[in-house]
Amino acid sequence: MNLHGLRVFYHVCNHNSFSRAAQAMFISQPAVSKAVKELEHVTGLPLIYRAARGKGIQLTEAGQALYEHARGIFSLEQAAREDLKARAGLQRGTLVVGASTTVASYWLASVIARFRQAHPAIEIRLSVANSAHIEQALLACEVDLAFVEGKIDHPAITCNFWQHDPLCIVAPANAPTTFTKACLAEQTWLLREAGSGTLSVMTNYLREQNIATPHTIELGSNEAIIQAVACGLGLSIVPRVVAAERLALNKIQYITIPGGELPGPRPLYYLRFHNRPLTPAAQQFLTLAH
Repeated sequence: MNLHGLRVFYHVCNHNSFSRAAQAMFISQPAVSKAVKELEHVTGLPLIYRAARGKGIQLTEAGQALYEHARGIFSLEQAAREDLKARAGLQRGTLVVGASTTVASYWLASVIARFRQAHPAIEIRLSVANSAHIEQALLACEVDLAFVEGKIDHPAITCNFWQHDPLCIVAPANAPTTFTKACLAEQTWLLREAGSGTLSVMTNYLREQNIATPHTIELGSNEAIIQAVACGLGLSIVPRVVAAERLALNKIQYITIPGGELPGPRPLYYLRFHNRPLTPAAQQFLTLAH
């Protein structure tokens, strides 16, 4: 069934006139008559009784049934149009942001707060996992955009610099302020889980400094690591933003390695699926994040 023909029929019914339907649709009256006749041919049923000039129209039983269906169809079309217009104007919709654990815990709260204040009608969800899982969520279109530490190298993902995240080496408050590399090899190192951007930076740094790490404990979050350091369990490399509160309370301290530079600030990135346009909500969130 031709949707244009159905639309013409719907207008004829609404206006009770072929000529008024033609005027409403900005087409000729013969074009209206032709569309209705083609619709009757396709359905195999008469739809309209042609009354005398000036007497309007009368629907057959089949015509009345089709009109009810058409009214439902074009009502849904109008609802869809209004819904999309509202979403384009950020008056409706859902935004799902993916974030690695560190970014979600320490960097995005203020952005989410600003977004909610500016666009209260948009439902926003934050999906938190390590960088490897966030990459997979983006590829599966489970999130609209994502923020992670560490660059993602995948041909289907656009990876753009967002901001820097300074790192530091932390130790319990009662530990020495400097360690030799030999002494560091005797310490217990607290590590993030596989797939974490923080783990990748930490292992690369220790390898570059020729620091062996035979004694390690894996913990599932930076918060767990910084708490373990404060309790005297070992050393770690964490973002400064993670360590700031415990440092202010003198629960931990920064340490240095003689002859070894501290880890440089690592870049944080925002990610988007290469062939998927950002929704208006995602674009606005990204603007607020900068």
